[in-house]
Amino acid sequence: SNLAGRRNPLEGEENDDDDKILAAPLRRDEYIKLVANAERDEDTDLVKRLASTVLEKSQAVDESVLNLPGMGRTKCEQMTLIGRLLEENRETECELAKALAEAANLKNEVRSLLRETTSKALGIEEEL
Repeated sequence: SNLAGRRNPLEGEENDDDDKILAAPLRRDEYIKLVANAERDEDTDLVKRLASTVLEKSQAVDESVLNLPGMGRTKCEQMTLIGRLLEENRETECELAKALAEAANLKNEVRSLLRETTSKALGIEEEL
């Protein structure tokens, strides 16, 4: 038979680089098996890369969570801190409202002084 001595295309010979050298398939079923093996190898490599990426991302998320403020506090401590921050926010809101009212009063005083100064400079008497 002319197939004697021919190696199976589905089995590889090892070379120095541990890569398999494959002979060209001679029959349809050999080709189908060769393609299926190649696809399986590609799928295996893809799954390995995806699994590695998922593990890296998972580790990054874990590290981010550990670095969140308050992770070292109990729920009670966190609620106490939230209460204190809310009170500080209310106090700051009151201070802001006072500052805005004072700014509005100062703006009106400046406008009035500018009007008076401009009228005097131009010799215009202002009606009150």
